[in-house]
Amino acid sequence: MAQLPITEIYRIRINNIEDSSWNFDQILLLSGNNPGAYNNQVYPLSADHFLATVQLRGSDQTDIYEFDLDESSIRNLSNSAHSEYSPRLHPQIKDLITVVRVPEADTITQSLVGINRINQNKPIDLLSHHGKIGYYRFFSEKKWVCFIVDESNLLAFCNEDNEVRKMFASHIGRSFEVKNGMIYFVHKILDSKWKLKKYDPITERAEILADMPFGTEDFYLTNTNQIICGNGQTFFLLNPAEHRWVKTLSLPYPQIKQINRIAGFGDYLFFVNVLE
Repeated sequence: MAQLPITEIYRIRINNIEDSSWNFDQILLLSGNNPGAYNNQVYPLSADHFLATVQLRGSDQTDIYEFDLDESSIRNLSNSAHSEYSPRLHPQIKDLITVVRVPEADTITQSLVGINRINQNKPIDLLSHHGKIGYYRFFSEKKWVCFIVDESNLLAFCNEDNEVRKMFASHIGRSFEVKNGMIYFVHKILDSKWKLKKYDPITERAEILADMPFGTEDFYLTNTNQIICGNGQTFFLLNPAEHRWVKTLSLPYPQIKQINRIAGFGDYLFFVNVLE
């Protein structure tokens, strides 16, 4: 497995998240049990309960962990000989967590599987013959939007019932979202200029929403259709009318080096701090 970066997970409570200038009253390091290691890809189940991808210090694989802050508990959900990434809840199947699985000693295969978070029975194969899946989002019944790892990194529709995939974008960033039938993604047209786009699968046309801050490929789409990103120690909010990013909050903590992988639940934002 390639060397993974040293990362931390934080949670911050924003008092006025609907405004264009934020203030906060709480920030909490959530990965203090695994310092100097890989803690990433948060998927909130509630403000105090979340999934994350973790590689323990000294380990050569990643697993999916469930964190419950109310119960002060941490549980390994995947606990296999393979590596798992990108946890999410399946929107239609109760208690099923979807993950990208990389088989042991295999650098070619990456498939989408489902793991029951309660009994952890044998994983369910969802997408296993569609290429090297890196990230994914549920689109509709048995249909997924997938980031396919390739020289030019593709976005494609993949279906559980067949091996056909329909590619609709290339040279894309790792962060994308699906909402109301639209697909939001970062198009890495040039190394120096990345654009946030919205794609309509019906018309097969993409609309440019804004240029991303330099070097930023992650964004978070809220339930109220706000789009948030981070760059360095600063959070930015997209002004859609003017197609530009507005600085909302700079964190006054020198240990925060680079905000990325933002996720949210209500007034709480989870983010990953990249140390090295």
